[in-house]
Amino acid sequence: MMKRLGLILIVLLLAATAHAQTGTIVGRVIDKETKEPLTGARVYVKEKRLGATANVNGDFKILHVPTGIHSLGAFYVEFFDSTAHNITVQSDSSTEVLFMLRRSHYSADPGCGERPLIDKTQTTSGRIFNESHYFYPVGR
Repeated sequence: MMKRLGLILIVLLLAATAHAQTGTIVGRVIDKETKEPLTGARVYVKEKRLGATANVNGDFKILHVPTGIHSLGAFYVEFFDSTAHNITVQSDSSTEVLFMLRRSHYSADPGCGERPLIDKTQTTSGRIFNESHYFYPVGR
């Protein structure tokens, strides 16, 4: 009985210790030139499958990041990707990171790939007839 109780205590202590081995990364993603927040920018921990999306204010929060030194990446449409190296995450604490992304010289043409919902130049029409409906009795 005492061995079982001791084993349960050890398992609980190990679980609590393992849970305490993570931290949080918080920060903001902004346009380097205008200092405007980049809503929807993606930020991720390069070595892990962890990431977050910036909110309306450009703020993001990545939870449960293992303690240690990490590299972060950030990307947004029509902006150059950015990387932050040597970001230290400590147990049960928050690490702040600021990403300032530069606009790329390539931009998407907003009119590219659009077409009207109804093609007004189409002048043909068609009907499909099925003879089988003439052979079935109607109204019975």
